[in-house]
Amino acid sequence: SYISQTQIDGNRLAPVVRFLDLEDSTSVLSGFTIKNGKGLASPSGSGSWNTDYDWGGGIYIAGGSPNINNLIITNNEADFGGGICIVGSDLTDIWKINNIQFQNNLATYSGAGIYLGYIYNELIIFDEMTFSSNFALGSSGEGGGGIFVERLYDCNLHIENSLFDGNQSVINDGGAILMSHSVDSLKIFNTVFVNNSAGDWGGAITEYYDGFVDIQN
Repeated sequence: SYISQTQIDGNRLAPVVRFLDLEDSTSVLSGFTIKNGKGLASPSGSGSWNTDYDWGGGIYIAGGSPNINNLIITNNEADFGGGICIVGSDLTDIWKINNIQFQNNLATYSGAGIYLGYIYNELIIFDEMTFSSNFALGSSGEGGGGIFVERLYDCNLHIENSLFDGNQSVINDGGAILMSHSVDSLKIFNTVFVNNSAGDWGGAITEYYDGFVDIQN
């Protein structure tokens, strides 16, 4: 397909794509393969983050909600968010991200496919997503081979019409999804989990502390 043939290669130097200036839906990333990115500590711009770790191998989003869809995100790596890192959004809005394939991404700690954290006042919808063979190495309290979610405030995450296949939290919890210190809800609709595994708790899903998980169909 044109998506697999139209590639942006990070050459293991930095995140392939960065959104740092509160971009909204008028900023569009669609129709590409994003590959071989490597996370950076606190990328420059308004969305600077924790300097002790590397964030967002494929795509780094700080404080905004760009329109991202119809992508293949593959062979990227970071400490947090091998495929995508999304942090610090506070937009009081509905943000839908759809039709993205995450393949063979690596997180040293959490969220080999997606790291999602410190989000306020939003409904985030992941629709028609595929997570396959993503690996989070993890440590105590870390993991999430497909998605790692932490600290959502007055915020809900919906995962719809998606597939998690062969993802792994190698040492710790949440082979497909790990939800940690999240005070609102995760709702999962019409989604398949198969062949995911964890070194400890929850081959498919683990939820720590506060939070609510609702799975339907």
